[in-house]
Amino acid sequence: MSNKNIKAIYSHTIGVVSMEGRGFSNPVDLAISSESRIYVLSRTNPEQPEGIRIGICNMESEYFGDFGEYGSGRGQFIWPTALAIDEDDNIYLADEHNNRISIFDKTGKFIECWGEAGNDKGFINGPSGICFDSQYHLLIVDQFNNRIQKFTKDGKYLDSWGSKGNSENQLNLPWGISVTPSEEILVADWGNNRVQKFSSDGDILGSYGTFNDKKHCLKRPSSAVQDKEGFIYIADWGNERIQIIDKDGNHFQELKGDSGLSPWAEEFFEANKDQAIARSKANLEPTVDPEIQDPYEVSARIEKYFWGPASIKLTNNNELLIVESNRHRIQVYSITQ
Repeated sequence: MSNKNIKAIYSHTIGVVSMEGRGFSNPVDLAISSESRIYVLSRTNPEQPEGIRIGICNMESEYFGDFGEYGSGRGQFIWPTALAIDEDDNIYLADEHNNRISIFDKTGKFIECWGEAGNDKGFINGPSGICFDSQYHLLIVDQFNNRIQKFTKDGKYLDSWGSKGNSENQLNLPWGISVTPSEEILVADWGNNRVQKFSSDGDILGSYGTFNDKKHCLKRPSSAVQDKEGFIYIADWGNERIQIIDKDGNHFQELKGDSGLSPWAEEFFEANKDQAIARSKANLEPTVDPEIQDPYEVSARIEKYFWGPASIKLTNNNELLIVESNRHRIQVYSITQ
């Protein structure tokens, strides 16, 4: 790919709101297995805990079922935040309420859990993002301890770095994490409105958040990934958009969302004609009052826009998947030349 002509183009949408079965309820993350199955984590909301689960689908919107339930027992979760998949397609789930990592096989069968609440090294306090490095060590964003910790798959502590603050190598309520193709680590430093890049040993390599054009500055980023060409894709959560920056750290492209109806939504409206008629009469792209400047309020009014882009993942086929919490869907983009 050329550094001058890549472009993210909307492809399709997966998902529909549902408290059970096929669909999602306030999804916050996804992970993709070696079999190209997509595991989608529905966090739902405190008043409707029955919607909490991990749904399994694929890029073609085939649905294969779901698993998981609300609670503090083994195999249960209360405030799930992130997923990661190991080389055996086992699914690892971070739970910021129970302060632990739960492990399931690819069918959803519970295997084990580990983690203990605390502030010392090896303890966790509000785990948010998780991912594996090339050695299948699990990197955990230890959110309220404002650090990154590294563990073996079975929970043995290996290393950590970071502290609370806004200086270089410090963090403030960090959220998402990913490993780049060159083994560097990207952390969405949510409270500091930036994404930081670290070496595999935790040394600071760079920071992205402020650009010459102030309209592209980050606000509460939640997730970031990097492709093989060095482009970084950021879920700019507070601005309800995705930003792409080039390998030199310059702003390259902005995505606001282009969603159409997913196949699941189309089937719903086909079976519910009254709602389909009501929708056909609605203005789904209204002209927003210029006095409304809050991106949250703008996105709430325009259906195709991102509304709560919580997590972003990049496949080996150059497909960009954006998990959108407030509209219970995944928007898929193709990265083209």
